[in-house]
Amino acid sequence: MSFPEEFSQPIQLLVPIVEIGESGLEKTLNLNDEQKSFFIKELELSAFDAFECKWQLKPLHKGRFCLNAVIKAEITQLSALSLEPVKCSIEESFKTEFWPIDQNDPEKSPELEIDYVDEIIEFYEEEAFDVGQIIYENFIIAIEQFPKNEGEVFEWEGQETAEIEKPNPFAALKVLKKED
Repeated sequence: MSFPEEFSQPIQLLVPIVEIGESGLEKTLNLNDEQKSFFIKELELSAFDAFECKWQLKPLHKGRFCLNAVIKAEITQLSALSLEPVKCSIEESFKTEFWPIDQNDPEKSPELEIDYVDEIIEFYEEEAFDVGQIIYENFIIAIEQFPKNEGEVFEWEGQETAEIEKPNPFAALKVLKKED
């Protein structure tokens, strides 16, 4: 996937740690028309009607932060079966934790192996989090890969499948026997 020069990624949203504060930071992200056009082209969508992501970053302990977010979007894709337009509503909630890079070691952070097996953890070195990339990745995951309109079913039209004869390991011997 390639991005136009004006985007280093499709959703740019760097959040400096100093903006989070002790009580956390809560915001709403809406995409502009240029970003929606980018997604229409890149994801081969018929239309991109709405996108809203409400997100919240809260400080945890040990220099860690937790991102909770909910994406709501309205897009139109082509049916994988009929190529007719399919309106799709997306509502995806997700959680990601940001930990300092030096905690990416089970000896320093033994909870990595036990408590956080099913959690998504991003390790950071800089003084800002790339929230835009996390939102983008979760939006892509939430899109239906093979959309279809209600009631559409795949029906094969063509030749009936022939019974496949199992190979006989002694068939080659039959040929040799006939040659004698």
